[in-house]
Amino acid sequence: MAKFFIASLVDPASHPGGAGTYTRGLLGALKSSHVVHLVAPLHPPQAHGIGRAK
Repeated sequence: MAKFFIASLVDPASHPGGAGTYTRGLLGALKSSHVVHLVAPLHPPQAHGIGRAK
């Protein structure tokens, strides 16, 4: 059994979007046969004006 530490740019517990879904799926797949520790960000990423009207 391997031990993994995974750094993530999103917190899968609070991020409902695609990145959170992918991270939850990856963790679920790995946890079935390995020990997995997630290192989530301390603060949610900030939007930098991408896609916002000015």
